[in-house]
Amino acid sequence: IELVMNVLLCEPFSLESTVFELWFTGFTVEEAVSQRLEEVFESDENVTYSDEDRVRLLSLFQRDTSDSFRTFGILEDLLCDPPKLLSYPVFQISFQARRFMIERYYGFETSVFRELIGKKLNAKTRKDLEDVSKKTGVRLPSCKRQFDNLKTISQAVEDLPGPVVENIQRLFLLSKDLAGKYARVVFLCTHRMETSKKKLSMLSYDDFDFFASLLLLHWTEPTSAKTGLDLDPVFVEDLKTVKQCLTNNRGTIEEYRHLFKSSFKKNNLTKFTPLLKTLVGIAASIQKAKEVSSFFINLVDYAEKLKSADMSHEEVNLFFDLLVDTFDRLSIKVDKNLSPAWGRFVRVFKTCLVHLYDKVTATPGWSLASINMGSVRGTLFNSSFGTSRAGSSLSVTTPVL
Repeated sequence: IELVMNVLLCEPFSLESTVFELWFTGFTVEEAVSQRLEEVFESDENVTYSDEDRVRLLSLFQRDTSDSFRTFGILEDLLCDPPKLLSYPVFQISFQARRFMIERYYGFETSVFRELIGKKLNAKTRKDLEDVSKKTGVRLPSCKRQFDNLKTISQAVEDLPGPVVENIQRLFLLSKDLAGKYARVVFLCTHRMETSKKKLSMLSYDDFDFFASLLLLHWTEPTSAKTGLDLDPVFVEDLKTVKQCLTNNRGTIEEYRHLFKSSFKKNNLTKFTPLLKTLVGIAASIQKAKEVSSFFINLVDYAEKLKSADMSHEEVNLFFDLLVDTFDRLSIKVDKNLSPAWGRFVRVFKTCLVHLYDKVTATPGWSLASINMGSVRGTLFNSSFGTSRAGSSLSVTTPVL
């Protein structure tokens, strides 16, 4: 008897999650076979395999892995368009298996996404993935898959009206949790938020994910008329007006300073005015794309200034809370309708700053007079968030998109 060919027929298609994982993380067939054999041999040290058994296992895994990888390669075009995969009739794959494949294929390594956050998703960035692979230890094919997925999702939703998370869920059939993660990274990339500067190197993917969740939830368009990635234009315009009201009249700044200092037992706060003007400048700058991209740099710079004063977390919280409370009590040429916008900005800025406060160092040569805040009591979010003119409100809890 002469063996002419080997035929491996698997119908319906049986998805082995470990093999699928090896495929989409960039293993070659040979590497995957070696990995599978190693797992078998190490799973039970009490079992002894003869040379003949090892050869048979090797042959079996080679054929099975090759067939599986070939099938996954055929399905990859469909994985790039999940609704098509869900209805594709050629392969008899269960609904649960298809959903599993989609969710895992669009999964990502946070170390890789940390390198992509805020970047322009173009050919140059893709070319630089070799450096990303070396830095993160993630295989290059996997880095390319993650980049391509992010770019595909970004291009699909950047101009779509409506909530961005829902759009991603609808177009790519991802879970709400994974769609939310993509939405936050797409938001940072859309606004080209600078994240690669040296002074931001201490911030992780999780830090930027947290910041983006706040900005998306509290500063973007509150209605579904436009893309959910746009900053609320009414909010942005109100912040511009806040700056004009505070900086065009010295009397307003003096009143603000007086009201603020009256809340402390010791009112020797000599740097209040430059701190206020810096914060107002940051608030007004988010109307410009170039300035929005520098938001995290401005955030760290501001934290460094507060750190120079040896301000504790409680003092930092109270500092920002008083900025909101005293703004409401200003009487000189300040439109009272601006209070919600100012509070909406300051409280989000405060939450971001407190989150990273322990990671920053003081600015050399920059100091504040000592502040005794013992007479003031309060905690983070000790007062409710205001509602903007557009009807958007800020919640007390940490947002999860």
